[in-house]
This record gives sequence, structure tokens and C-alpha cells, in this order.
Amino acid sequence: MRVSSCYTCLFLFMFFTSGLRAQVKEKLVESSIEQTILGNQIVFTAIAENKTMIIQSIHYKLSVIKNDVNSGNRSKNEQSGAKVLQAYEKLELSKTGINVDTKDRIIVLLLVYDVNENLISTSRVVLNDTKSEDKIKEEFNSILESASTKEESEVGFDGIKLSGIVIDECKTKAGRDFYQLFYSSYLSRGIEGDKVIKIVETLTLGSNTKIAVKVENDIVFEFFVRSQYDYIKSMADLAIQKVVFYFKSLKRETQLIKRY
Repeated sequence: MRVSSCYTCLFLFMFFTSGLRAQVKEKLVESSIEQTILGNQIVFTAIAENKTMIIQSIHYKLSVIKNDVNSGNRSKNEQSGAKVLQAYEKLELSKTGINVDTKDRIIVLLLVYDVNENLISTSRVVLNDTKSEDKIKEEFNSILESASTKEESEVGFDGIKLSGIVIDECKTKAGRDFYQLFYSSYLSRGIEGDKVIKIVETLTLGSNTKIAVKVENDIVFEFFVRSQYDYIKSMADLAIQKVVFYFKSLKRETQLIKRY
């Protein structure tokens, strides 16, 4: 009898703690879709809000799914990208618009992924819908299931491999400044790298720290941290050059292997 009670307590403990972990995970990033009317268009603005004090690197996908009221044909327009959310920051991700007079059934869907390509937040808007709420939820869940398949998580959205993932493992303000400068430059240059980059800051002698820029397990650049902004900026520029060279070398090696 006591054994049974223990198992019951253990089950309840696991149930509630797993539920708590799920709730915490859901609240890391909160997404929403805002609607405004500008002229003859309804403009949808995708928003992501960091609910924590930890910098979050995310990928997003904003889709407009249209069901033609006359032909019944279905079409989809998509936008995707990457952003860095500062602590408790609310950020505009992307915008899209449709004709305000449309009679077509429209679904606007926002999916937000973390650096490990796990789906962490969703939001949707449905226009001109005649389905019941249960049917809408069923359709929505079906879309989410297809977006969360193992195959898609491995290769990215619709067979396009995701790039631009830079993980922040910095401990000091100078380290976080370096990460921001590096990541902003990485995105603005449109670097074609499909491997995960890590910015890792570690303690050295005394209170000094060292930053290593890793592409997967390869260290492509490292330096001892100093707090001066100009120094951090120069290191970020140099790190970008090293990463670009690394990816170009990798591409050449791949082409040589294919050739032979």
C-alpha cells in the first residue's frame, strides 16, 4: 500500500514538474500578430517579445495562407529570418499586407524557433472564416505538426537549410558587446554559412576572460577581452574576416571533393 502511494506521489510530482517546465519554456519568447489598416491594405506585423533577462537568438517564419473563395485553390507566401532579442525586448520581426476588400479565407501564421530549431512560440490570425473554432484549432495543429517534423528541423524550412545561427555563451558586458557587434555584422553581410557558430567566453588568470569564436568544434579566432569599445569592435571585425575565410575554405574543399 505504501509502495503504491509512493508511485502515486512520484507520478504527480513528475506530472506537475513537467507541466511547469513546459510553461516556463513557453514563456521564454511570446509572439503576436498586430493588425493595422493602411489605405486599402490590412498590414500584419509579426512581433516577438523576450520574457527573460537572457539574450535570445531566434528564427521566425511568417506565412500568409490564402484559400481562393472562387476556385478553392490554396496558395502560401512566406517570409523568414533571424533576430536577436535583448533582455525583455519586444521586437518587430516582419510585416506583410493583404487587400482590405478580399473575400478569400486568409490565415496569417507566425512560428518562432530557438537556436536549436525547436518551435517555442506561435501566433495566428484567421480572416473570412466560416469554420467552427474546433475545426480552426484542428487545422492549426495540423500545420504545426508539419512544421515540427524531424525532417524539416534537420534541413530547415521547405528544404532550405537554415543559416545565421550564432549562440551567445558570454559572461561579461564586454563579451555581450562583442557578440552583438559580431552577430549584427554576420547578418548584414549575408554570410553563407550553414554551421552553428558559438561565441564562448571563459575565465583565465585573475579576473580576465578570453573569447573563442567556434564554428561547430573548430576554433577560428580567439582573443583576450578588454573592455574598451574600439578594441571590442576591432576584434569583432577581425573575427568576421576569419569566419568568412573559414566558410570559403570549406566551400572550396567541398567542391574539390565533388570534383574528384
